[in-house]
Parts: sequence; structure tokens; C-alpha cells
Amino acid sequence: MDVMRRKATRAAAFAIAWLVAISPSVSSGPFDDGVAAYHRGDYGAALRAWTRAAEQGDVNAQTNLGFMHEHGDGVARDLAVALKWYRLAAERGGAIAQHNLGVLYGLGHGVPQDRAEAARWYGRAAEQGYPRAQHNLAVLYEHGEGVPKDPVRAHMWFELAALHFGARTVDGLDAAADRDRLAASMTAAQVAQAKALAQEWLAVTEGREP
Repeated sequence: MDVMRRKATRAAAFAIAWLVAISPSVSSGPFDDGVAAYHRGDYGAALRAWTRAAEQGDVNAQTNLGFMHEHGDGVARDLAVALKWYRLAAERGGAIAQHNLGVLYGLGHGVPQDRAEAARWYGRAAEQGYPRAQHNLAVLYEHGEGVPKDPVRAHMWFELAALHFGARTVDGLDAAADRDRLAASMTAAQVAQAKALAQEWLAVTEGREP
């Protein structure tokens, strides 16, 4: 579906901004060396530093290596290697890696296209509050790709994505626009149910008041 391909492709490009901006307090040593090297444009040094960190089990470094190999960023593009690092990070709970696996499965890059598997990985990242995964999962629910078509669930995830991106951000406005566009084709009862589900998710997952 063209709309999903557009959103998923944009999502993959978005990830690097999160990857290289991770606070040094999250990881230290080789990971931080990799961040510094990446920012000064020394991708070879970043690759070496993140490989050391990844081999020590650093989820953020594993995710970054996956991204570099997926996009040929300072290294020959190799989707098999990208998938290896993404899987390691995703299985350890890395939300960005989970999301990026969803992108690869959704587009059929390096693996047979499998929208159900894409939805599974988006779902794991979305439940951690990662807004790009929430947005992409909403698209799947809206169009019934890999999951049963469910406008209520789609609206819920669009709502949460808009919230987590931030109301004044471009991505937040985009998610809100998708939510409002979908709402125009829903009944008032469906919209109310979707909003209630979003509030319930926030209360249970983040401890926010309804």
C-alpha cells in the first residue's frame, strides 16, 4: 500500500536523529566515543567504537550498527548485517530497533515482506511509547495491513503518537492530522471509545491521570 510505504520509509530516515542524540548518561565508554566520532563525521571510528560497545551488549550501539548497515552509512550497505544487529537489540527491548525491524518487514527489505511481522515489531515498540512505531502501527490498523482493520485502534495509536511526538512538532501535527482525517469517517461512539483507550493506555503505561 503506497501510504504505508511512504510513512514507513520516512520513519526509517527519522531514526538516526534519535540514535546519535542519546544522552551519554544512557551509555558510556565506547558508545560515547562512537557518538563523538559520528558527530565529527568519522564514520569509520564510530563503526569501530559502536562495534566494541555492541559486542558488550549495548542495545543502543547495536541499533546504531543496524542503522549504519541498513543505509550504507560509512560502511557497505548490508541488510543481513543490519537485521542481525537490529534483532539483537530488539530482543533486548530496544524500541528503536524493534521499530526499524518493523520497517524492514513492512517494506520487504532484506526479508520477505510480512505486514503481520511488521505489526508485531511496531507493537512492541509502540507499547514502550516510541511515537514513530505508534504512528506506523496506526496506519496498519487503519488499512487492515497485517492486523484486522480497526479504526478505533488506529485512532488510539494516532492519538498517542501525536502526544508523544509533541503537539508543536511536524511529526506530531502529521499524526494529529491522520487522527482527525480518520475521525471524520468514524461514528461519535467509535471516536469516544478510541479516546478512552488512549487514556487507559496512558494511565496504565505511564501513570497519567485520565
